Amino acid sequence: MQTNHDLKKSNIRLSAEAVWFDDDVEITHQRTIALFFKTIFEHNGAFFLKGEKEPVPVTVEDTAYFVTGLDRKKGAFVVQLSDGSQEPLDITTLDVGQENRLYCKVKKNTSRAKFERKVYYELMRNLDKQDGFYGLLIDGLFYPVQSDARIIEEEERKKQLERQKKEAEARARALERQKKADAARAKIEEKQRQQLEALAIAEEKKKRELEVAKAKAAADKQRAIEEAKARAEARKKEAIERAKLKIEAKKKKAIEAIARAKEKKQKQVAKAKEQAEKIRQRQRDLKAKIAAKIKKEREAKIKARQKKMALQKKQTKGNKKIKNKPSKKKPILKKAIKKKAPPKKQGASRKTITKKSKKKAGGNRR
Repeated sequence: MQTNHDLKKSNIRLSAEAVWFDDDVEITHQRTIALFFKTIFEHNGAFFLKGEKEPVPVTVEDTAYFVTGLDRKKGAFVVQLSDGSQEPLDITTLDVGQENRLYCKVKKNTSRAKFERKVYYELMRNLDKQDGFYGLLIDGLFYPVQSDARIIEEEERKKQLERQKKEAEARARALERQKKADAARAKIEEKQRQQLEALAIAEEKKKRELEVAKAKAAADKQRAIEEAKARAEARKKEAIERAKLKIEAKKKKAIEAIARAKEKKQKQVAKAKEQAEKIRQRQRDLKAKIAAKIKKEREAKIKARQKKMALQKKQTKGNKKIKNKPSKKKPILKKAIKKKAPPKKQGASRKTITKKSKKKAGGNRR
């Protein structure tokens, strides 16, 4: 457990009348008050509130607990405490303190609790008097309270007068505070007026600075735009030059490709012409061969025809001689003529001649 010196200082205070203050300002939020009463605890004579990370020190003017209610059950009294708990009242722990305020022990007789005034008066209605002392009679036993009731009443009257005096003084102090507050308000208004003037001056200055900054920004923007345009124009020119160079290179390549294609085509045409010339030469040679062959065949036919005609002439001459001779020799002449007839094998050799040569040979025969 940290000591009070180790913890951060706190201005939370619990008054003798069960009122919480923070920097002398009364705390009126009921949930906060209930939380403070529930979390307050005592350690080594000092009081703390349970915090999220570390305990918060609290200044307690009288007691940390207060009796806020009183019930009587089966002849015994049950007190309700400010932290929301209930405990049976230990009559033997009752005592009267300063200003005749009534106290009792709670939390297993480890802490004192102070009776609120309404609870105190409620308990006083149950007082009995024996042997000149006032006390409580419970289950046939008399428990004296360590004070005389008349003294208590006198003290209460004195306290009421003192309270009235304090209220008057408080009203006077309130009027004084009101005057001071008015003076402070006037100072605050003056200060606010000065602050408004300063704000107006600052706004004007800020406005001028903004105008200057806007003008500068506009100039910078215009300069940046012009520079960007110049860079874009330069890039555009460079791109056009590069494009032109690429086009020229492509044109050059295309011209070279066309020249190569033309040259290739010329070579192909020359080669084709050469091949065609060779084919025509072969055709001419073939025609010459065919013509020579036809000529030979024609000459052979002419010779054969001449031979045949000569044979026919001979046969006719022989026939005439035979007619003049006796009839017995005629069969011999016929056999001789038959023997001298041209052989049929020449017709078989003609099958190798082409149709054209046949037509020419037929024309010659005619």
